Amino acid sequence: MASRDSQFRLLRTFSVTSAVLSLLLTVGVVVFNDQHQTTTLLRRAEKENVSLARAFANAIWPRYGQYLSSARNISGDGLRALPETTALDQELRRLANDLQVLKVKIYNPEGLTLYSSDRAQIGQDYSGNKGFRATLRTGEPSSQTSRRQTFQAFSKKRTKVDLAETYVPILDGAGTVVSIFELYGDITPDVAALRSSLQSTAATIVAVAAGIYFAFLLIVWRGELSIRKQASEILASRVEVLAANARLEASLANMPQGLCLFDANKCLVVSNDRFREIYNLPAELVAPGTPLEALLQYQFRQGVTTQLSLEDNLKEMQGLLRQTAVTSEGRTISIRRSPLSDGGWVATHEDVTEDRQREKLFADKAAELELINSRFDAALNYMHHGISMFDDEKRLVVWNARYAEMFGFPPDYLEVGMHVNEIAADLVAWGVLKGGQNKASVELKVAAMDELALDSSWVEKLSDGRSILLSRQPMGYGGWLATSEDITERLRAEAEFVRLAHNDPLTSLANRAAFGVRLEEACKRANRYGTPVTVMVLDLDKFKHVNDTLGHPAGDKLLVEVAHRLRTTLRETDILARLGGDEFAIIQEGGDSQHEGAVALALRIIQSITEPFDLDGNEAKIGTSIGMALAPEHGVDPADLLKKADLALYEVKSAGRNDFRIFQQSMLEAVHSQHSSELLLRRAIEREELELHYQPMIDVRTNKVCGAEALVRWRHPEKGLIGPDQFIPLAESTGLIVPLGNWVLQQACSDAVTWPAHSKVAVNVSAGQLKDANLFDVILCTLVEKPGCRRSVELEITETVLTADQERHLASIRTIEESRDFSCNR
Repeated sequence: MASRDSQFRLLRTFSVTSAVLSLLLTVGVVVFNDQHQTTTLLRRAEKENVSLARAFANAIWPRYGQYLSSARNISGDGLRALPETTALDQELRRLANDLQVLKVKIYNPEGLTLYSSDRAQIGQDYSGNKGFRATLRTGEPSSQTSRRQTFQAFSKKRTKVDLAETYVPILDGAGTVVSIFELYGDITPDVAALRSSLQSTAATIVAVAAGIYFAFLLIVWRGELSIRKQASEILASRVEVLAANARLEASLANMPQGLCLFDANKCLVVSNDRFREIYNLPAELVAPGTPLEALLQYQFRQGVTTQLSLEDNLKEMQGLLRQTAVTSEGRTISIRRSPLSDGGWVATHEDVTEDRQREKLFADKAAELELINSRFDAALNYMHHGISMFDDEKRLVVWNARYAEMFGFPPDYLEVGMHVNEIAADLVAWGVLKGGQNKASVELKVAAMDELALDSSWVEKLSDGRSILLSRQPMGYGGWLATSEDITERLRAEAEFVRLAHNDPLTSLANRAAFGVRLEEACKRANRYGTPVTVMVLDLDKFKHVNDTLGHPAGDKLLVEVAHRLRTTLRETDILARLGGDEFAIIQEGGDSQHEGAVALALRIIQSITEPFDLDGNEAKIGTSIGMALAPEHGVDPADLLKKADLALYEVKSAGRNDFRIFQQSMLEAVHSQHSSELLLRRAIEREELELHYQPMIDVRTNKVCGAEALVRWRHPEKGLIGPDQFIPLAESTGLIVPLGNWVLQQACSDAVTWPAHSKVAVNVSAGQLKDANLFDVILCTLVEKPGCRRSVELEITETVLTADQERHLASIRTIEESRDFSCNR
């Protein structure tokens, strides 16, 4: 009884283990919750600190950016004595007033403290600080929390304060860190609330864990009582089981058949001596637990064979109720298996060599052959392919119904032993295969087919339009197996796929890819033989208006009609393609006079396209602009020719559209010149070579100056002062008008802060700025940096700007006016 008690200590083990696990789980949940809420609090504080730091940077950088960037080799005392430090301190204290910021520090990229609200820290080296290094390396903010017993804030010392310390990188336009702000936010109330929440959560978790623990303890206690009772019953029946096993072993030892029992895992459970004798197995292979695979491998190595391979035996043995095995000595073993309910099986092995070897062998072979034949016939007649088999004398052996159906053989025509040439001759003579039906044509066709190799494949075109793929596969005895597949639909699908890959689906013209291939081929001929090639690029004028007013279906129909008219103006040898949208292209090759022919074609196209279009009862009038490049005059490189045609097209659009131009070298030079001018203007904006001049505005009622209009000038280092008429159009055409206009707005606001309260400054806003989605954000940022300019600046918008995109521009103006921070004059 004492030994049984020592085996069942479930309650004791569970109580100790579960208590420890519950404690660890409770601690883990509390720690995880603490870390999660602390991380959430830190992220929220970091977001606020980052926003404040960037707002501070935007506010002070225009005035103190140069000072902060250049103060590198000045000592701490020298920095504290500088008037810029005092002014910066006053500005930051003003900005931080009524905020949760307790302290602000500014470092340069070398880690030198350029400013601190705690003046004693100015000039200290923080390059080794972990948070500073992380922010400098990644260019991303980094934060941490800390508890300070005493802390020097902006205005006074604070005690027992929880802080969120955030390092915020300040980046230049190239993404380089030029300065790092460190803000200390006060999160003492949040931390106190967090700790109170954690205490409540921990108490709840402990209470729940305790309840679950005692509930499971009761269940385990009752389970242990049940297990002890079952153990007593098992022990009582153990003697009876041992006696039964002894009787079973005696029976197995005296059986005339070999017996073996396998479990569901294909492992040997028990076997008798007769089983070992039949297969001459070593004792270690008949030990309980031996895998079936080990037994079979040994038997196969010793020469035992069955109808199945080793692998098939392993897979199918559980389902084989009857099986025959032959030993290396030639003895035949009859095997019978009975499946067990647990997934295993019991098998008997009987030596039947003397009385049934030959009879059983013949019966098994006959049944197997009959099964194979029936399956073969079924497979042949239900195959999608036509099948025919010929022997080494080229005579028909077997075929399926699909073969006869595919070639339309009359009923009972095919017979075993027919020669392949006889079948081929009849198919040609009947007109099933393409070709002449006279004797000479038939003999020629049959001879050609007779010379084909045994492993060949070819496509036969039938007279009814079908395409049949014939494939021969040689067989070992000299004949072949032929398959016939109807690939008519496949070939049609492939042809359609090729067509769609090279044609525009809307107009059925060649697409950009096909056009590129044809242009490359034409350029090769021009390079090799000097053949003249004209490349035209066409763009439809007023097409967008048709789409906007009549809808996209009308626009699609217009493109189809344009394609039709273009075809009527071209020769059959000319190439017409749709490159995409409303852009078309033409390749004209050959001709006696290339220039005259290109001009004549362009004029015909313009005349054709300018005729009105009838779009389901709606009249549409459009035009076309054409750019042309000539080969070999303008080169023979396909991409270069297309680029030059595009330049000529751009020249037409700039000059008023509905016309044509032939490429000239001056067009390319103009593009290069504009690109160079764009680079100079971009650098001028980056290097702050621009300056604002102010034209006074007089109040006619009082005859006094009431403000001024901001006028931008370019102080070129070599050309001197440049007027706006020489660079504003360039800025508008290149998109530089947006950064230029933003600079003018910010600079005017900075200047207006120092003006008298009643004075206003007027700033022009261009159409490019109104299109910019960030205009409103730029205005808000300017207000944060220069709060004193809210009622001193007027935005002027001309009528020409509104007429360009009235609905969109009016929406932008309303957004600005609703902010009530700027007044807009229209």
